[in-house]
Amino acid sequence: MARWLERSLCPANDRAVEETVWLGQTKLLASRSEMERIAEKIAGIQKRAGTLARA
Repeated sequence: MARWLERSLCPANDRAVEETVWLGQTKLLASRSEMERIAEKIAGIQKRAGTLARA
């Protein structure tokens, strides 16, 4: 098992998963105003990324 785990490591993928904002499909079908609100929230997360990473 340890050998399999060692061969299965994918640090770039692990990092992408940790740094990604995941949105379900239904969120992407929302109204324009709701989409703009989502974009504003994501921009806020990006702006505070350094502080959030240290938390």
